[in-house]
Amino acid sequence: MDSVAAFASRFWPNPTTAQHHDDIQRSIKSVFQHFPNLIAELGRPVEDSRYVEGGGVLKAGGPIMSSVMTTFAARLGFALHHWVTGEIIGPGGGVFARWHSNYQRFEGRLPHDFLEILGPGLTMTQGLKDVRDQFSFSFVHGVEIGVTGYWATFRQSFATMAFVSQNVGELGAAPYHLVWRPGFLKGYSVKALGTWPGRYGLPFRRPYILVN
Repeated sequence: MDSVAAFASRFWPNPTTAQHHDDIQRSIKSVFQHFPNLIAELGRPVEDSRYVEGGGVLKAGGPIMSSVMTTFAARLGFALHHWVTGEIIGPGGGVFARWHSNYQRFEGRLPHDFLEILGPGLTMTQGLKDVRDQFSFSFVHGVEIGVTGYWATFRQSFATMAFVSQNVGELGAAPYHLVWRPGFLKGYSVKALGTWPGRYGLPFRRPYILVN
């Protein structure tokens, strides 16, 4: 899962140093070698310069990619919640998770009402160094309900959204296939995913990842 998310996070902007170029080449090679079903689903990029000169689009809304990225978003939601609150979500809780491509951002299809109420942006730091250009996140606590919302961005490639609660009932009418409960990673395997229908193969709306 981390390999696929790392692959998706490097689509845009273009690498600017030799090290960045080597990183993306290794990431692409790893995904091609280990996840052929996913590569077949993504297909070839299509030239599209509407938003970035010389850019293109890659169809990234198929069932395999959607499964991997929403699962990644859910796991990140649990992790950020523990980092922010110190809580471990119990068996009665869960997380409603989604992911958003940069193509959706260019088309103005992000959850702007949610983004407007988030707190300040945070990132990982080590001494005077940080990775704000690669990863940042924000959160907001529910005032009247026991739900905390998280928004995380990875470069300018994609973002994840997660609403976490100790009581899954607080997540309201969230679609079943986007609500994840503790223990959901047991038995999960990206390599085992195919295009069959089921828990990890539901027909999501097709977002697109912008490729430059």
